[in-house]
Amino acid sequence: MRSSVRLLPGLPVRWSNGELRLGTRSAKPAHHVPLLIYPNPRNPRRYVILNSGPTFREAHDCTNSLQNPKLPDWAIVDLRALPDATAPGEVTAAGFFDERWRHRGEGGGEVSRRD
Repeated sequence: MRSSVRLLPGLPVRWSNGELRLGTRSAKPAHHVPLLIYPNPRNPRRYVILNSGPTFREAHDCTNSLQNPKLPDWAIVDLRALPDATAPGEVTAAGFFDERWRHRGEGGGEVSRRD
């Protein structure tokens, strides 16, 4: 956990008591969490993964062919919706970073990570 806190300023997510923001998307941090994969700001040859566990769920246990990632590069999950056999909660926003790991903003624009 301490490592995550030290890396957070270099990630494209802003997380405070009042707001969770990933690019142009924002949510209430009391019941939302970010999930993402992003280059490690301290070692770009490695990745940081914010996740609570595998993205495949119980419904995907019947065959190995279903045990693959079910989410894109980033997502915001509303924890008020209970997890079920197919989802970790309600995915309220999700998407991919571009080739330079920038968040693709609304309307085709891009929002760069904070340097």
